[in-house]
Amino acid sequence: MKADQYSRHESIKVKARANYLCEFCGSDQMVQAHAPDGNHSDWRKGICLCAGHHADQHPNIPRNLFFTKMQQPYWPNVSARAIATELGCHNRTVIRAAKKLEIAISTPISDNDRGRLKELIKSREHYSCHHRRQGSPLAVEVQLSPELECERCHHKWVPRQKDVRMCPKCKSPWWDRPKRKVNSNDHTT
Repeated sequence: MKADQYSRHESIKVKARANYLCEFCGSDQMVQAHAPDGNHSDWRKGICLCAGHHADQHPNIPRNLFFTKMQQPYWPNVSARAIATELGCHNRTVIRAAKKLEIAISTPISDNDRGRLKELIKSREHYSCHHRRQGSPLAVEVQLSPELECERCHHKWVPRQKDVRMCPKCKSPWWDRPKRKVNSNDHTT
């Protein structure tokens, strides 16, 4: 735990004491624990603030750090999610690529930087999250379809990549093969 923030447990205590309402405006949206004197050793001195008022208390910290990525754009003029939707990838991929290219988040993203970002992501789209050997017996190449079903546990899901190694629910590597029925009469003793 960092010395400059409350532990998760202490943060919950501060927010619960204030009934999860901002002590400045009464908002119940995105409430956070704040130490007014900067001392995080005693949670009883903490106050509950909404993200906007918490950001106002810390003028030297970028405002977007107090908001979730879903509610505040990564850049002032466009969100990482908008670029990710346009490219058909995850917004974390966009953020990681932006960090790799050292694109500043405090200023609006330029068309040139946006183009560089898209180029980097498209050049790496042949990489998957989990690198797998070609011809691995456990990897099954499938066309990205709307939905797959495990033959073992009958769980249905939408695959995120081409090669599906296991069912996400039962973790069976034989998700595409039906379960064999064993006759109780066939046991040899």
